[in-house]
Amino acid sequence: MAKERQSDYMIRKAAMKRNWENALRLKERRPYIMLFAVDDSRDKAECLAMNKIVVHIDNPWLQSHLPPHNRTCRCGIRTLNDRQMEKEELTLTDDDMLP
Repeated sequence: MAKERQSDYMIRKAAMKRNWENALRLKERRPYIMLFAVDDSRDKAECLAMNKIVVHIDNPWLQSHLPPHNRTCRCGIRTLNDRQMEKEELTLTDDDMLP
């Protein structure tokens, strides 16, 4: 079971690396990143604390807070543009509110 978790974790890390590289390519058109958790009973508190945080892609906070946060983390990122932010009534998370 532990080897399976380690393998899953490494797969999630590789997938997040690809997602991050894609986000950087699109940053002119989609300059915001929203972190999201699956938001179910399997999520840990640190993952739930990151759910729906929205920051500018250049925010240095992201470098130390990109998922996966732990071996069981299923969090992800989503890129957003101004129109999506407005449509979904999202706002940037204040730096002093970031975990």
